[in-house]
Order: sequence, then C-alpha cells, then structure tokens
Amino acid sequence: FGSRAPSSRRAPPVLLPPRPSSHCMAAARSRLVRSAVAWLLATQRAGRCPCAAGIPPAPCRLSEQHCFDSGEEEHALLHLSGVTGSDAPAARLDDRDVERSGGRGVRCIKFEVSFPAEMQPSEGGPARRATRIRTRYSNVDLATVSAPLLSGDRSQERKFDLEYNGYEIPGRGGERFGLDQFTIYHALGDGMTNLTEQDSSYIVHGLYPNAAFVSVQVLYGSFGPDVVEPGMQMTFRGEQLKARFLDGRLAPNPFVKGNPTVLTYTGQAACAGRSSAVAGQPAPTLERASIDKSPSASDMGFAEGLSLPARCKDTKTNIIIKGAVDFARQAGLPTGPGLEQCSQNYLYGPAISSGWLFSKTLADSFPLRNSFTYSYGFIRFKLPFVFSNFADKIFRGLKSPKNPFGYDELAFSVSSNWYVEPAPVTVPFTVTALMLQAEGFKSADGMAYILFAPVWEVQKLLEPNQVTPPAVFVRSLERSVYILPAPDFAWFFRYREPSPFWKGSPGNAPCFETIVETWDNPVSCQVLGAYKPQITSLDKVDSVKGLVNVVEKLTR
Repeated sequence: FGSRAPSSRRAPPVLLPPRPSSHCMAAARSRLVRSAVAWLLATQRAGRCPCAAGIPPAPCRLSEQHCFDSGEEEHALLHLSGVTGSDAPAARLDDRDVERSGGRGVRCIKFEVSFPAEMQPSEGGPARRATRIRTRYSNVDLATVSAPLLSGDRSQERKFDLEYNGYEIPGRGGERFGLDQFTIYHALGDGMTNLTEQDSSYIVHGLYPNAAFVSVQVLYGSFGPDVVEPGMQMTFRGEQLKARFLDGRLAPNPFVKGNPTVLTYTGQAACAGRSSAVAGQPAPTLERASIDKSPSASDMGFAEGLSLPARCKDTKTNIIIKGAVDFARQAGLPTGPGLEQCSQNYLYGPAISSGWLFSKTLADSFPLRNSFTYSYGFIRFKLPFVFSNFADKIFRGLKSPKNPFGYDELAFSVSSNWYVEPAPVTVPFTVTALMLQAEGFKSADGMAYILFAPVWEVQKLLEPNQVTPPAVFVRSLERSVYILPAPDFAWFFRYREPSPFWKGSPGNAPCFETIVETWDNPVSCQVLGAYKPQITSLDKVDSVKGLVNVVEKLTR
C-alpha cells in the first residue's frame, strides 16, 4: 500500500528462492489482500465512521459518513487488488496494465461501443445510415480528456472533431437549444468530418475521461422541422459501454455499482497527455477544471434519503415543460425506452423567443402567449444527489429500492439560452449541481438558489477570462449564490441519467405527442415535488443590488 522513493544506488544482487506454485502464490496473495482490506475497513470506520464502531451495530448512513458497507467496499478494493472478477471477467492486474509515461508507471482505462452503420425503422421504409456521432463528457477533469476515435470495418481509423468546449470560452454553447457549457462534445458527420459510405459497422473507442457522465449518441437519417421522415437515434452510456485496459483486456466498468471510478486510475491524465487532449492540443496545465469543487456526500449538508420540508408552488411564470414526442424526434434528443418517446433528460422554461419561434413554426399562437420575458428574478429547487467524480472512488449506482443510497442522477445543470447570442459571447451561462454543493454555496436544507439578471448586468460582474458565472452573497441564505444572464430563448435543465426511482426525474412527468400539448400541460409540483425548478420573476427590480435585497426579504 505504498512505494519507496527510487534510490540512486544500484541494489546488490539477490538470490531468489525457488518460485512457489501458482496455486500457493494465489492463496497467499488472497489471504494478504483480504487481511489488508479488513484492516483498511476497520481503520476507516474507527476514524470516519464512529456509528459503526458503537451502538447500534447498523452500518453508517452513507449520506452522513460517506462510507460503504463492508460488502461494497471490499468488492471494490478487491477489484483493484485483482482478487475478484468484475461485471466483465477482468483478469488480475499485472505489469501488462502499466503504461510508461515520463519514467513512471501508470494504469489507464478506456471505453468502447460498437453499432451498425445502418438502422431499419420499426415502421418499415428504407434503412437510414448513421449521419452523426457525438460523445458527451460532463463535469469533466480537463487533464484526462482526449479525442475519441472511430473505427469502421472497411475504413481507416479517424479521430473525432472537437465540437464544443465551454471550459475555455463559453462561446456559442448558449445559442437556442444549445449545449451544456460544462460538457465536452466531440462529433463526426453532419458538418464535421464526414462518415464513410462503405462501412457496415462502427466502433467508437477512447480513453475514459474522469467525468460524471460519458455517452455516445448515434443519429441515423435527418432531423429538423421540415424533414418528412425524421431519423432515429441511439445513445450508449453507463453499463452499455465496454471498459478495457489499454492492452485490450476487459476491465471493471467504472459506471457499474461497486466498481472503482475513473478517479482511481491515476494514470488517466498522463495517458491523455500522450494521446492528445482536447481538440488535439496539449493537456491543460490546470490540474482540474475550473468548476471542480469536489464535495463529498458528507459535505453536501443534507441526507439524500430524507424528505425535507420545502414548498413548491405552481405560478403563471413558473411554466416548466418536457420535450414532447415531436420535439424530441425533430431535435434528435435521447428518449425513453419502448413507447416513452419523449425526452427523458431535459426540462425547459420557455422564454419569449422560443414562444415566437414555435408559434411561427406551428402556426399556433399558443406558445407565444405562454412564454415570458425574463429580466430579474431567481430559480429555486431541491438539489439532487449526484455523482462527484472528483471525490467518489467507488461508484454507488443509481438510486433504487435495493440501492437507497445511490445517486438521484449522475449530473445536473441549469443553462440560460438565447435566440441571438449576446455580445460579447463569452458570458458564462451554466451552473451545475456540483457547483451548488460546494463550500460557501451549499445549504443545510438542500435547497438551491440561482439568481438571474439582464446580460449586461452580469457582464459587469465578470473578471477577465472568467468561465464560471459570477456570484453574490445573500445574507439571509448565509451563502453565495450564482447569478446567470436572463435568457430570451429558454431555461434548460439537463438531467444526466436520472434514476427512474427518483422523485425529481423528468421521466415522472407525463409524455405528450406534440409540443403544444406539453406546453398546455406543464410539469407540476405534484409530479416532481420540491425538485421542480421554480422560476420567480421580479417586476419591480432594476439592479443586481435591488435583486439581492428582494431575495433577502423573501428568504428570511
């Protein structure tokens, strides 16, 4: 469980005894590792889990102590020690896993997924070819990012193009339906590097980044409001991605409950540096992304399993809608399984420009009459319990009846999107759950607040080259609160792999066939409870100082 510093003197030769049989070595190694694991567990509980050492004898609450029961912890530690297999039958870790970088041994892990180049629609008709492939890395440590690769069965291997990196410059990410500022997007096809026509199948593979969410989305055919036969899409994530060591052997999937996370593979940054980082450029010098707050579960200030008293009130300016079937199909959004063809990962708060756009497209004035002009105000909601990829070394899995201390979802973010980009275009437009759970921003009751103001007011608060939104201190809340530019297109609430058993999942909201139907039936407090984003517009406010004063009065 440690290593000595290398010595400059050459060690004298040592006569080794005869090598014991492999069976004896395995048995001895197993006893040694199990003893070490037992010692680690005892030490951890004595120092960090006092409830497990005393009475009652029940194990520590994970939400309070950030500890795992002995089965989960041992399973994960033995994975690293090579004593057990994994969800995939990984062999013991040995020298074949060690890649050399700068004279230091590091262990790296990669992902891969295969899929056909054509897809046949279930309703019949001509097959549709893959037209665009996109990868998403959310809440990522930039030092571990490298461009993924595409291999065809009849074509040469190609590197993905960088589509968007909002960590450096927010840029166009907040335009219309936009992109998540704190997600790295790579893509091929449809305006990026073209896909070939001769391949019958593809494999996407690359180094696993240390990210809260990793997905590969494949679009087949064409998308858009004027397309007669909308395309189809498939999204692979979590257990659907195959994990391998760099020599090709199967590895424990870091997104399977009880397995080591990517954080435990300390060589990922070194491997990313060799295989080129974001957009083929050298790895960034910063050790972590600018939004790395690294909260542990015990730092969150509330227990995931508790239902805290928090009122949710539906108001005329608090319209939150779910992506309907027609909208999800036209936009190529990831959808639910089976007949649930609505978007399962997004909720929207429509602003005036989206109402105008949909009214024009649908020749129906309803969207315009039910959208709003945002200026000053705030958003309030109960924070989900998310995966902290900068702190969690063992993956808990999603919450379920059999896994009550799992994650509500892997990641969550709130973005302010515009129909036309404000000038300059470097205004940060996204806040994530990890940012809201950080020291100085978290709350004891688990409720989160985000302020918003006109874009020119937010610009005044920005430091040079700042990529995170500015924050102001609210005395009544006893914490700092981020302030986003008010959108003219929509508020976007992104849910990365929400658990179907979590109260706040968009999947709990009814699915409607058309955007007008879902607009006429907005998501209610009854459906999502306190997890529903509650948008409050304040009419008689004309400055950030005035906004803070009103919020302090409302939250005393």
